Amino acid sequence: MEIHALSFGKLPEEVRTRLIELQNPTPDRFVFLRKPSVLNYIAIVAGIGWIAYLFVSTADYMWENWMFWIFATITLIIVPLAIWSAANVVAALTRKTRDGYVFTRDECVSYRGDRIGFRALKELESFQFLEHIKTIEVWVGDEVEKIKAANADDAVKLGEVFDDWRNSSTGESFLKPFASGDHAHSPTAGPIRTAVVIAGGIVLAAALSYGARVMNRNFDDDQSWKRAEPGQSVADFVAYKERHPHGSHLADADRRIGQIITKAKDEYGKSQKANVNPDAAAALNTVFDEISAGAERRIYVKYSEDRQLDDEVVKQLKSQSKLSISSYDFTIPTTAVEYRREKVLNDIGVLFLPATRNASIEFVLSDEPPPGASVIEVRNVMKSIPMYYVYYWASSSGTITSYYNPGARFEIDFELRPADRSKAFKTQYVSNFTKGLNTGVVDSRDAANYSFDKVFFGSVSEDLAKFLQREFGFVE
Repeated sequence: MEIHALSFGKLPEEVRTRLIELQNPTPDRFVFLRKPSVLNYIAIVAGIGWIAYLFVSTADYMWENWMFWIFATITLIIVPLAIWSAANVVAALTRKTRDGYVFTRDECVSYRGDRIGFRALKELESFQFLEHIKTIEVWVGDEVEKIKAANADDAVKLGEVFDDWRNSSTGESFLKPFASGDHAHSPTAGPIRTAVVIAGGIVLAAALSYGARVMNRNFDDDQSWKRAEPGQSVADFVAYKERHPHGSHLADADRRIGQIITKAKDEYGKSQKANVNPDAAAALNTVFDEISAGAERRIYVKYSEDRQLDDEVVKQLKSQSKLSISSYDFTIPTTAVEYRREKVLNDIGVLFLPATRNASIEFVLSDEPPPGASVIEVRNVMKSIPMYYVYYWASSSGTITSYYNPGARFEIDFELRPADRSKAFKTQYVSNFTKGLNTGVVDSRDAANYSFDKVFFGSVSEDLAKFLQREFGFVE
């Protein structure tokens, strides 16, 4: 509604004093001032509450990335809004004038922060007070200014004298001489001030979000260490390091890992049986030393097969026994290589478990182990032998059928190679099922788990493990 807009701070001292005095009601003027919006206080309380909640939430398990971004997004919305609202309240409480309107016999003066607007009373075409919503409407042409009137009595009285005041008005305002020149209010001052406050709020929100994330990580770092510290296995401390790769307890975790590996090596040395192969023990101790020095806690298992099976042996067995003997595809099927690989891997893991459990050494199948890694190489050579095994199959109807499968000998070369290849240990295992293999009666409903080839090779792999247990001194 204002046709003129002045800057309070640019006006002469005596004019500013008069504008301040105008906000005190007298019989010759009506004053309608606004209090800071309650929404400002709600935003401030919400901001304080959210910041408190944000930092209380840091004392919890480490946030996932999506959790952090939710916290950060809410903070970037609430905090700038709270800062902007706080700036409004502080400005309203500290300014010499308050926002609102003053009606005198000659003019209507509006106060909006530093902006002072005015119109001569004669320029106002109509006045209306809507008592049910406590709002004054003042019209100038098609433009309407709505003014909140907390004091309904004053609004009613103004309405009663408005026409008389306007008709008797001089048509001039004491502010008119300052309506041009250096006293004008800059239209960009308010938006710039708002932008600066909002930008400051965004910077603060970003700093709070980052600080909260650091506090959350530090809290989880300490809690993770408290959980790991009593641990007796390397896995406990590796889990801490993986969770906090830049944690404050990394040095302690590395020290404990070294202590556990050294202890595992010492306990292995103390528990060795008299029949231990010194070369086998030396190779395993070298693996412990290398892991303690920083090598990865992983031994790669490389498994390969060489099928030296002769179908002529099967023909001779059939001729001699007059039985229907199956081919080698039933004894050592080419489609079951993966099963044999996994079986050897699992049995080797169990074999070394007494020495490697606390050191958390992992056994991993690999056809191409990385250079410098500890490797167990198992080369399985399968050869024909002139004998057969009986496999009893029980059908769902109760009928038992006998199947005859050709026998085989397994010559398995085993090598444990630490990164220091000079400490490698080699040995050979030869299967010895010369008296046949009785699988017992296999229920057809469980044939997938107890097919002849799995029972046969399972026995070989377990016998290999027992052989190696004696070599490494785990058993007599």
